[in-house]
Amino acid sequence: MITKIYFYTFSILFSIPLFSQNVGIGTASPISKLDVRGDVSLNDNQLRLRNGADGNHWIGWLGGNVDGAKIVGFSGVVINNSLNNQDVAFFKGDYAYFGFNPGTCCEGFEATRVGRGRNNDGTIEFMNNGWGRLGGTNGLAFWANGNADVNDNPQMIITQSGNVGIGNINPSNGRLHVSGVANGGNYAYGWLNQNGNVGNCGNCYSDYSIWSDGRIRASEFNAMSDQRIKTIVGLSSTADLLRIVNELKVTNYAYIDQVEHGTESKEGFIAQEVEKIIPGAVSKSQDFIPNIFTYASNFDYNPNTKILSLVLENSMNLKVGDALKVITEKGQNEVKIIYVSDNSISFGMEKKPESLFVYGVKVNDFRAVDYDQLFSIGIGAIQELSKQNADLKLELAEAKKRISEIDEMKASIKKLESILFQVSSN
Repeated sequence: MITKIYFYTFSILFSIPLFSQNVGIGTASPISKLDVRGDVSLNDNQLRLRNGADGNHWIGWLGGNVDGAKIVGFSGVVINNSLNNQDVAFFKGDYAYFGFNPGTCCEGFEATRVGRGRNNDGTIEFMNNGWGRLGGTNGLAFWANGNADVNDNPQMIITQSGNVGIGNINPSNGRLHVSGVANGGNYAYGWLNQNGNVGNCGNCYSDYSIWSDGRIRASEFNAMSDQRIKTIVGLSSTADLLRIVNELKVTNYAYIDQVEHGTESKEGFIAQEVEKIIPGAVSKSQDFIPNIFTYASNFDYNPNTKILSLVLENSMNLKVGDALKVITEKGQNEVKIIYVSDNSISFGMEKKPESLFVYGVKVNDFRAVDYDQLFSIGIGAIQELSKQNADLKLELAEAKKRISEIDEMKASIKKLESILFQVSSN
């Protein structure tokens, strides 16, 4: 009975066991559909993995500078760890390289990188001492918009020690070192400088390195200044400054927006009152005022026109084109009023909010007091009082001297009167 068919060509054995449908090359007992014992050479250097007529999946040999294997997938390649069922996937794109050692590889890439790294696209690079334009730096480098292949410095870097640099490839000053500024413009802000002066400006041009929408907390803030960046115009008249201080009114007030500023009252100045006395100490800018400051419990939203309408208790003299700050569950929004009728207003919104708080309207004359000027004026007034006090001390000393002389004269007169009395008695 025939159980196997054998083909012998010199030392090569090709077997097809009957009824098993297995084919063996180099073995008489194939254990799979195709069982090859020994090396396999392919004429076109490729082992193709096809799905029907799809010829875009194959395993082959990569020649040229890289002598190694190549796995090709039309839109991606997945390497699977069957023990833990974990995949590492490489999808269609310029590259996603992992774990390369120094040497000639893959168009010059010698470090571990993720991303495109060219044509102004983003790249993450895992740096090591033996590679890269950043010298002996260890850590992570991020190219958000540049050419990581050639000579662009990364926009952000995290060193091995944990320091973070933004616009700085050697963040050695502090844990976070930000170099450069962006988005300069006129803004309202308060400040504290190294001299202990505090104040605010309602419309001052500033460039910023760090911008925060929320509060920043620290055990200490240090500000830097230098007289060599200032031009001295002249000295102020301390007498005039004292007069100005006497005209200012210190007011006890609280903020309408207690969520942002708290509920406690404070001592300070009203910008409109200061403006009448020291116009230069008050600036104006665009900002929102809480002149409405109410929840909109009932409002209508048209999803087709994307227009929201609501009725206010007081229209606050609103008009078409006014900008409003409204707060939804998604955050703050600036909207433009497109319709006003009595106390009813309408404005556009992309989606219907679940809740709506109307903060107030944007004004072009939002006032802010420059407390640095008030502080300086106060110092000048104190100096004037100190000078006046010194003059009074001199006058008092002179008066005391004259009183002492008068007392001596009185004593002499009394003594003379005593002598004359004795003479007249004799």
